[in-house]
Amino acid sequence: MNRILFIVILVCFSWSCKQSETSRFESSVDTLQFDELETQDQKIRFLQSINDSDQNSRKEVSEIATKFGVDSPEHLIAVKEMNARDEINLAKVEWYLDKYDYPDREQFGDSLSIVPALVIHHSNRTGIRRKYYPKLKEVYDDGGLDPNFFSFYLGRIYEMEKGVYFRMPSPYQLEDQIDSLIVALEL
Repeated sequence: MNRILFIVILVCFSWSCKQSETSRFESSVDTLQFDELETQDQKIRFLQSINDSDQNSRKEVSEIATKFGVDSPEHLIAVKEMNARDEINLAKVEWYLDKYDYPDREQFGDSLSIVPALVIHHSNRTGIRRKYYPKLKEVYDDGGLDPNFFSFYLGRIYEMEKGVYFRMPSPYQLEDQIDSLIVALEL
């Protein structure tokens, strides 16, 4: 009986710690504030910092997985930290898009103009992916997103929601795959 009571208390304690940690993190993301970006150079530095954070966290996770294995506590911690950075980066991207719209490929170049789409793509929440679909579709239609990336983005939504990888009969054109994914996802 004492052992069962101990386990129940331990589970409740663990759950409450997890809840408070999640709540603390969510409230900290919700309260992030950013300085106005008045110049093109400030916008470039802002987008570059998001990109660096995004790519560095993925590199760290990969290195830790190689060194310790994907089932190691070290890897689990690194993934958790990466997900936390992803949420902060997403908050930054949402703020940027609300204030300045999507960065133009001609003004920002390929590596920085993809940053918002990449951060949205890295979100684990399909709701966020769907929320920004119209904007990313508009950018894609205007030539601002590579068809391979846009197809990958849509395929990931499909995989997250349906639990299977979207397959097209071969041979097919990339545009046909994009159109099929849009129909399959009812976007």
